Amino acid sequence: MHFYQKNIGDFNNATRHLTRVERSLFSDAIELYYDTEKPLTSDVNKLNRLLLAHSQDEKDALLTVLAEFFTLTDDGYFNKRCNEEILKYQSYMDSKSKAGKASAEKRAKQKATCVKHVFNTRATKQNQEPLTINQEPEGGDCNSEETTQKTLPAIPTRYGEVAKALVAVGMQTLNASNPTFIALVDAGATPQEFVDAMQEQKSKNGKTDFNYIVAVVKGRRSDAAKLTLHQGAMPNAPPKNQSIHDKRTATAKAMFGDLENGNDNTRPIYDVSDYTTIEPYRPLISSHG
Repeated sequence: MHFYQKNIGDFNNATRHLTRVERSLFSDAIELYYDTEKPLTSDVNKLNRLLLAHSQDEKDALLTVLAEFFTLTDDGYFNKRCNEEILKYQSYMDSKSKAGKASAEKRAKQKATCVKHVFNTRATKQNQEPLTINQEPEGGDCNSEETTQKTLPAIPTRYGEVAKALVAVGMQTLNASNPTFIALVDAGATPQEFVDAMQEQKSKNGKTDFNYIVAVVKGRRSDAAKLTLHQGAMPNAPPKNQSIHDKRTATAKAMFGDLENGNDNTRPIYDVSDYTTIEPYRPLISSHG
């Protein structure tokens, strides 16, 4: 026992007839009784040392106290009042311990249930750095207002799809609240882009660093944004529905001009598919005459 309740009136009434030394030794004796939570030792010499009874007067005073307030048993010097207080204290501590264990088990079960609930509302189901619960719910169910305030909101589906794709190929932790990550997904970055970046890193050094993956996706998208590409069909490109003959004729005209409208020494081009030589100022001759 670390403490006991001392009724001053009861103590004074029970010890008023004792000498000051006897009262002091009796007070020390019951404190030793409470501290050890068991009867005092029947070894009087040892008890004298424990209660600092060194002089003969103090030793005689201790014997007087033991004879009046304690009963010698096989377990030592027994005091009824002290024993009752110890039993009350032990019962109180036992019930407190059981209540504490029950409360701890309840919190543990509630935490497991809440964690499962939180992850089930998100597209990812792994322990992510910002997706952890920073505070344990103190009570109530997972749907209570207090618990809801202590858990992070669910991740929108688009971010969850990326996270699921990364987890599926081995990602252990990721930060779905990374502002660059969010911006990339909002800009249309697909799960496959992140997976490709992750696999590239794994092939290089065997690691899977989420920040590195985000940086790779960002860099690739930035490079693509800098490209200036021609929009639409290429200039002078023949229509898709042209025959091979028409395409080749159009190509020849683009390279050498309109030979059909040249000088008098030229003649129309009938078939350019079989030309073998082209010389300046000389008509192109077809193998078909």
